[in-house]
Amino acid sequence: VVFARAVVAEEWVQELQCKVNELQERKSAFQQECAELTQKRQNEQQQQQQQHLEATAAEREELKSTAVRLTSALAAKVLQVAHLEGLLVETNDALTAEKQALTAAQAAQEKEMVLAFEAQSSKTEEAFLLQVKRTHHERDAAMTERDAAMLERNASRDDADLQHAAAQ
Repeated sequence: VVFARAVVAEEWVQELQCKVNELQERKSAFQQECAELTQKRQNEQQQQQQQHLEATAAEREELKSTAVRLTSALAAKVLQVAHLEGLLVETNDALTAEKQALTAAQAAQEKEMVLAFEAQSSKTEEAFLLQVKRTHHERDAAMTERDAAMLERNASRDDADLQHAAAQ
């Protein structure tokens, strides 16, 4: 009985040993699978990190390039603004000079118009006075002619009266 129990125990130990071996193989396969999965995950993480670093480096280079282009464009715009400011100052100076010239020309023209008006007024006054003198002369001449005609008529009448008187 002890022997039979020992044989049964031996068989049982062998079965347990087989199960232990099988579990150890499964454990080993599981550990290997875990190691493979861990390695795969690490590789994927490294690859993602590498891609991220590459993308970040590309973005950084693109940002640098954009910054250079924007800085260059800004510098060009600053130069353009400075040029436009210069043109604005020149234009403003030219307009100021032109305004001053126009103001001076307008003042000269106004003075000339005043002088012309005064001259015209003077000429008109002279012409008026001349006309008055002419009228006076014509009136005087007409009166002189009338007086002469009257004197002649009177003289004729006087002659006629004398002749009539002489004839009588």
